[in-house]
Amino acid sequence: EMSGGRVELGVGSGWNEEEHDQLGLPFPPLGERFDMLEEELQILHGLWREPDGWSLDGRHWQVRDSMLRPKPVQRPHPPVIIGGTGKPRSLRLAAQWADEYNLQGVAPSDIPPHAEALERACAEAGRPPGSVTLSAMIGVLVAADDVELDARLARLMGVFGLSSVEAGAWLERRRTTYLMGTPDEVLQRVREYEEAGLQRIMLQDWLPTDLDMLSLIGSEVLPHA
Repeated sequence: EMSGGRVELGVGSGWNEEEHDQLGLPFPPLGERFDMLEEELQILHGLWREPDGWSLDGRHWQVRDSMLRPKPVQRPHPPVIIGGTGKPRSLRLAAQWADEYNLQGVAPSDIPPHAEALERACAEAGRPPGSVTLSAMIGVLVAADDVELDARLARLMGVFGLSSVEAGAWLERRRTTYLMGTPDEVLQRVREYEEAGLQRIMLQDWLPTDLDMLSLIGSEVLPHA
C-alpha cells in the first residue's frame, strides 16, 4: 500500500545455517526445507488470491479460515521470485508458482542450459514459454577508469576482510561472473548475458555507501543497458 504496489517478493529454501542459529530458527535438511518452501508458496498464493475462509492443511503449517487485509495492490499478486542454482526441484517450484527464477554467480556461458531447463519445467507445468522470467543476481563494481577501479576493489576487499593474496584469488574466480570495469566494459558484459538468454539482472552491490559508484551506474550504465 505504501509503495503503490512497487513490491516484489523473493523466496528460497535458505542456505546460511549460521544465520539461522543466530536467530534461533530451525535449519532442517535441504529436502525438508524445500517441503516447507512449497507449503509457503501455497500459503502466499492462497492468502493473496483466494476468498476469505481459505484453508490449508499442510505438513508444516495449517491455515484455518484465513482473512488477509488489505489484499495486494498488484493483481493477482506481487511478482514472486524464486532463487536457485538450476536444480530440478527449484525449477519445478518456479514453473508452478513463480514469476521469475533467479540465479546467482553465473557467467554468460552458464545461462543457456539454465534457460532450456526452465522452459522444460514450464512446459511440464502447463505454462507457456517465457512465462517465467530468467534473471541473475550479479556482483557489480563500476569505475570511470582503472585507477578508480583499483581503489574500489581495495575497499571491497576491506569489506570482505581479505588479504592481498586472498584478494587475487577472489578476483580471479569472479572475472567471468561479475559486472566489473568501466561503464563500457560492464555494458559489453550485460550484452553477453542478454545474448545468452538472461532477461533481467539484479545488481549485487557490496559498497552501498559509495554514492559516486551508484551515480556512475545511474548515468552511464542503466540508460544504455
